[in-house]
Amino acid sequence: TPDLDIANVALSQLSYGPERHMSARRVTGSARIMGAPPTGVKTCDSRAARCYRWVHHRDAEARSGVMYSLLQLISTVITLYIWALIVSAVLSWLVAFNVVNTRNRLVYMVGDFLHRITEPALRPIRRFIPLLGGIDISPVVLILVLIFARNLLFEIFLGQGGL
Repeated sequence: TPDLDIANVALSQLSYGPERHMSARRVTGSARIMGAPPTGVKTCDSRAARCYRWVHHRDAEARSGVMYSLLQLISTVITLYIWALIVSAVLSWLVAFNVVNTRNRLVYMVGDFLHRITEPALRPIRRFIPLLGGIDISPVVLILVLIFARNLLFEIFLGQGGL
């Protein structure tokens, strides 16, 4: 039916989109010719001698999928690092109040691991931010910076807010 053909043409333009080419030259690069357009669609405009080709940007879609996967991986790593900062801060409080003992081998190993992965990022922040009555707010500042960086990455590459 004509209505169904019109709907198919409209939907196909959402993902494939017709591209105009001045001549019948071969499309190179990331464009791939997908075959004939749906029935009822004019393929050539005789007045301007412009031909339409149905082009599918498979490579561009694959690159955007890889980019999204890479952004998801970066977002997951940032989230895990934020949790490591939180656990490190809580563990340091528990050690300071003698709730847990660092002579316990497991507690020592966990504390040492968390110190080794969080301290290189916290050290530069501690140089600029003084202690506020014995309270170290550098983990809070680093968490805010990491959340801002994650959201900025998503806005730059995908044009939308972060997770």
